[in-house]
Amino acid sequence: MYNYKSRNLLQGQHLIGTLLMIAGICNALIPFFFESDLTQNQSIMIGIVVFVVGAAIVLTYDGTLIDYKKRQVKPYASVFGIKKGEWTPLPKQLAIEVLTKEEQSTNTANGISPTLSTLSITYEVILKDSSTQKVDTVLSYQKEKQAQEIAALLMDNLKA
Repeated sequence: MYNYKSRNLLQGQHLIGTLLMIAGICNALIPFFFESDLTQNQSIMIGIVVFVVGAAIVLTYDGTLIDYKKRQVKPYASVFGIKKGEWTPLPKQLAIEVLTKEEQSTNTANGISPTLSTLSITYEVILKDSSTQKVDTVLSYQKEKQAQEIAALLMDNLKA
């Protein structure tokens, strides 16, 4: 079984969650090293609450399970490790390929002129029905080598 998690701890909401966890730990430890207007218990409780909120953000993500033996796929949403989703069978005539996807994003802070422009490249492993060309599943990776390795692994295990 292959478990694809579509999260990156250093981007988006997961970065905020990671930072909140670090801030919670720091807040809980500060009264041991510095004097504060808060009591030690108050500071520890605030730190714990901030850490738990950060952990909740980090532990909430989307993903895809691929069962090799039963040849089925389950897109899921995971909250604290509990995966919710429905299993669907993979196409009988399965094709697997790796595609490169380029996206240009522009930040227009003042609403008039762009201040930051970035080009992001992702490598997508596509599982599709080879007879109809209908895309069934897309797995995105930042590195081409990793995408190629996953595609080879899926081809070997799914006999595609």
